[in-house]
Amino acid sequence: MMRNRIGLRVDEMRWLIVIAMLFTIATTVIAQDTRQVTEPKIPASCTQLPAQLRAMDDKLAEADESKLDTTRIQSALDKCKPGMAVELKPASGNNAFLSGPLEMRAGVTLLIDEGVTLFGSRDPADYEIKTGEMKTGEMKTGEIKTGAVKTAGTTPGRLPSIHQY
Repeated sequence: MMRNRIGLRVDEMRWLIVIAMLFTIATTVIAQDTRQVTEPKIPASCTQLPAQLRAMDDKLAEADESKLDTTRIQSALDKCKPGMAVELKPASGNNAFLSGPLEMRAGVTLLIDEGVTLFGSRDPADYEIKTGEMKTGEMKTGEIKTGAVKTAGTTPGRLPSIHQY
């Protein structure tokens, strides 16, 4: 019988190669991700809010900077059942919403339609709370645990503060 440099016979070496290949294939198969991933679905709307402001070139007219939609949006969010969405829609040539802080409800989605822009107010007073502290003017996805914001529209760097309630 012929032996190679490490003292194994040729047939023993073949078996070692086959075992190594089977081990490699088995670990590759075992390492595959077996989770079932489903495409997210946009929930049905409980309320459709029509836009009352018009944005041009991703900007609001100066006269519209004080016309907040915060109360309208928040009221719709508060009344919406979990698993449903508040939909911000364009209407009659209007395509924008202006908001201060919003509190998301568990399981409720804020859906911003394509062609719609949600602006955050530039007025610092809109973000004041009773203790005099300021709410942040940015949206962090980590803060929204079970509510959601889904957009086909735009939020051009002027997001209202969005908090989980």
